Amino acid sequence: MIRDLVREFIFRNFPISEGSIVLGQPCPEQYVHSLSTARSRYGMSGWKLARRLASMGLAERKVSGKDFILKDYVPTEIINDITTDFGALLNATDAGKYLGIERFMMAKLTQPGLVEKYFDEKNASPMYHPRDLDGFIGKLKARVERSEAENLLDIATASHRVRIPTERVVEIILRNRLPLHAVDPVTARFPDFRVSLDVLREVIATDHHGTVRPTRAAKILGINIRTIRSLMNTGVLKSCDIKEL
Repeated sequence: MIRDLVREFIFRNFPISEGSIVLGQPCPEQYVHSLSTARSRYGMSGWKLARRLASMGLAERKVSGKDFILKDYVPTEIINDITTDFGALLNATDAGKYLGIERFMMAKLTQPGLVEKYFDEKNASPMYHPRDLDGFIGKLKARVERSEAENLLDIATASHRVRIPTERVVEIILRNRLPLHAVDPVTARFPDFRVSLDVLREVIATDHHGTVRPTRAAKILGINIRTIRSLMNTGVLKSCDIKEL
């Protein structure tokens, strides 16, 4: 009995290959993998596998910074999923085509994390899984409303009109749950979404946790910016530091 328990523990917690004999019995299937056994079994790049496992919090770089080490052996199910993912990965150019945008716009949306990279290391070549691209588009689709609105512009054009980078406008839309419009939400890609310029401008004016910029305060109060600065310095007007997006 104890022999059976020990054998089962070894099978399930160590990278024992299928058919290997442990305490007189063959291993029915491989339950966990090391980097080397996964690389050998699936014929995949050990470097890519390690980077993906690091993205998932299952591996970390060695102190030397050149190699990775697993925090624990990885279940076979996870290795199978990663193997399937690898076959579907898109580079930045193809991911841009998937979303209907150019590569430079892909980079802009990736930098703040709006679109998730498959490998999240800074020096890793940007690769994307369609699942994550669909997730980004899905967030925009969730904001689509059927009601009509005036002064509708695609997001990129609207960003030029308000003089704010496109990726920041997308963040503002998602954070403030602004309504979007699309002719066919089911098949819409990034350029197909429209936002009301009037609504966007109104939200931008009050998007900093209920505060406004000094220039906006001067306009509201009907005084010049120098007076606003003086009132701030004397404590008549309270100010606070706001982290820009």
